Amino acid sequence: MKTGLKLLLSAASLLLLFLPLFGCGATPTVNPSPPQSNQLALSLAGTGRGTVSSIPGGINCGPTCLASFSSGITVQLIAVADPGSMFTGWTGACSGTGSCHVDMKSVESVTAGFDLSEVTLTVAETGTGIGIVTSSPNGINCGTTCTAGFSIGTVVQLTAVANTGSTFAGWTGACSGTGSCQLSLNSNQSVSAIFNPAQGVQAINHIIFMAQENRSFDHYFGALREYWAQNGYQDQPFDGLPQFASPAGLAPSNPGCDPTLPPPNDCKFDPTHPLTSYHLQTMCLENTSPTWNEAHVDVDYDNPTTSTPNSPMDGFVWTAAHDGRNLGFVHDVIGTRAIGYLQGLQK
Repeated sequence: MKTGLKLLLSAASLLLLFLPLFGCGATPTVNPSPPQSNQLALSLAGTGRGTVSSIPGGINCGPTCLASFSSGITVQLIAVADPGSMFTGWTGACSGTGSCHVDMKSVESVTAGFDLSEVTLTVAETGTGIGIVTSSPNGINCGTTCTAGFSIGTVVQLTAVANTGSTFAGWTGACSGTGSCQLSLNSNQSVSAIFNPAQGVQAINHIIFMAQENRSFDHYFGALREYWAQNGYQDQPFDGLPQFASPAGLAPSNPGCDPTLPPPNDCKFDPTHPLTSYHLQTMCLENTSPTWNEAHVDVDYDNPTTSTPNSPMDGFVWTAAHDGRNLGFVHDVIGTRAIGYLQGLQK
C-alpha cells in the first residue's frame, strides 16, 4: 500500500514539473534560425567607363563590386556610362541592355559592358619649322587646339599647311608619308606633323654675288626682267636696265673714247661719243680692269674720290679702254665690253 502511494506521488510530481513547459494545450517554443544571405558579384568589361549601383544599396561599382543581400529578395542594378562611353549590355545573371533584376536565391554574378562612344584625337607639331594642322570635321586647329573628341567610327581628314619660310615634311604616328592623313577613329589616336624650314629660295635671306672686278651689276643682272618674262616668272619691280622695265625706257650709255685719238694714244674721255648698252654674245671677254682704284673711276670719272649714292656711273667704258690700250689688248681697245650685258643662263 505504501509503495503504491509513493509511485502515485512520484508520477504526480513529474506531471507538475512539465506542466509549466507545455501549459494548457500549448506546444513547445523553438528559437528561429537567423535569415540566410547570398553574395552578388559585379564586374565591368569593355573599352569604356561607367558605374553600376544597386537598389537596395550595397553595390556601387566602381569601388564596391561585391555585396551580400538577404536570400530571396530582388536586387535591381542600374548602369550609368561616363561621358564619352556607352553602356553595351549585361551578361551573367542578366542579359540585354534593359533593366537588370536579380533574385537572390543563391550566389549571383553580373557583368556590365561599357564601350567608348567618343574617342580622342591628339595632334602634335614637331620639327623646327612652323605650320598649322586642321581637321574635317572641325575640332583640331593646331597651333591652338591640338586635342579633340570625335564620335566613335568618325572618319577624320587632317590637313597640314606650312607657314611662309617652312615646309611640311610628313606625318608620324597614326599617319605616315607626306600625302593626305585620313583616320577612322575607333580608338584614341595620335598623329605628329613635321614642319621644317624651307630649303628652297624661300629660306634665303641674303645673297652674296662674287662679281669680276669693275663690272656693273647690270652687266650680270640688268636683263633679269627680260629673263623672267621669257621663262614664265612673275614680274616685279627691279632696278635693272631701263630698256627692260615696264614701261620700257632708253638703254643706258657711257661716254666713250675720242675717236680722233686711236691707239697707241690713251683713251680720252668723250661724252659726245657714247657707247650704248648691248647684249654680249659671249662671256669670254678681255678683262675690264683689274685694279681697285679704277672702280672709283667707274662710279664717277670726274670725282673718283668723292662719289655719292647718286654718282653718274660714267667711267666703265673709259677704264676698260684705258686698260686695253695700256696692257696690249687686241680685241677691244675702246671699252665696248664694259657696257654689255648677259642674259639668262648665258655662258
